[in-house]
Amino acid sequence: MKRILIGLLEMAVIAAMVGGAVWCLVYCLDDEVQQVREGKKDPRTAILPVLPRR
Repeated sequence: MKRILIGLLEMAVIAAMVGGAVWCLVYCLDDEVQQVREGKKDPRTAILPVLPRR
């Protein structure tokens, strides 16, 4: 029984970590390009490169 609970706890921790990573990629990095283009964020600190619009 204890082994099953430990396994479930490990899976819950991994799921929380994956959820946090997905949230960061979808929410934070999605807004980063817009923030750089609006001048709210310094392009030198951007995680992804921001190409100029053509």
